[in-house]
Parts: sequence; structure tokens; C-alpha cells
Amino acid sequence: MTRRAAAVALLLAAVPAQAEEPPPVLKVIAPGNEPLLGEMLGGSLPGGCALEGASIDRTRVVARYACAAGPATITLLHASDPAAGAAALHTAAFAVAASAPRELVDAVAAQVRAREAAFRWVTVEAPPSAAGPAEAQAGPPPPHRFFTAPGSFAAAVLGVAAVAGAAFLVAFRRRPPA
Repeated sequence: MTRRAAAVALLLAAVPAQAEEPPPVLKVIAPGNEPLLGEMLGGSLPGGCALEGASIDRTRVVARYACAAGPATITLLHASDPAAGAAALHTAAFAVAASAPRELVDAVAAQVRAREAAFRWVTVEAPPSAAGPAEAQAGPPPPHRFFTAPGSFAAAVLGVAAVAGAAFLVAFRRRPPA
């Protein structure tokens, strides 16, 4: 093995391989969508139902209704949310999960479809969890933390680029004639 090849091999071996997965992303509801969501979920509803209230939990909206047949809930979430698989139906922008009479679900879904073109999901990087991957998948990150640092992936890329540059300089450095 030549000196150049040995120097390159030494430099490349000094940097550990970082096969880090990119952090998971979340689709969240940006502030300012409250009036639009109120129009989607309220209004004139069938079955003697009336919207009692709704809560926005960054990745979903949970609406509570008082109906003649009893209380009901409808949840709007993004189709990529793990809970979306159990959703009653899907629109262009939402998965609709419900514990409500079908006529209420259909009426709310029609209102959502009529207004969802104005709604935009915001994509954010999920922050890492100190408790490990199982805890990170247990639920959305804490409220009011919309953006996170890019993490160590960028640092790994810069480190590899620096080592490659150093290896190039070592391998192709001009030597004075002997």
C-alpha cells in the first residue's frame, strides 16, 4: 500500500460512520386556524347536535358535541397520524375519527370538505426524546415547540466533508523534486 493510500485509509477510519435516521416529522396545526376550524366543526348540525367546544392539540382537533342521543366527539387529524388508520373517513386534508352518530359525522365531513382548501398543515421535525424511541412515539411533542434544530445529521455531513477534503489534500499535495 502506498503512503497516499495509507493516509487516506487512516483519515477515513478516524471518522465513525453515522448511519443516523432522519428525525420523524409531524404535521401540526399552525396558530391562526381557529376560526376556520370553528366553521368546519360548528354550524347547523343534524340529530339535535350542537358543538359544545373543541381543543387543538398541535396534531389534532377534538370537537365535543351535545346531541339528542348523548355526547359525541369528532377528531380531525392528518392522514399520516398513527391514529388515522381507525378514522371513519378521509377528506383531502384530514382523517376524521369519530364517536358520534353517522349523520353528524357526514355533516361535519361535508363542512370540512367545503372549507379545507384554505387549511394548511405545517411540517415540523419531531424533537428527540431523552427517554428513547418508545417514549418518542407515545405522543406529540410538548405544546409551543414548533421548530427544532436540525440535529446531528448536518454535523455528520460536515465532518465527512472535512475528512474527505483533508484526505484529498494529503493525497495530492505537491512534493519538491528529490
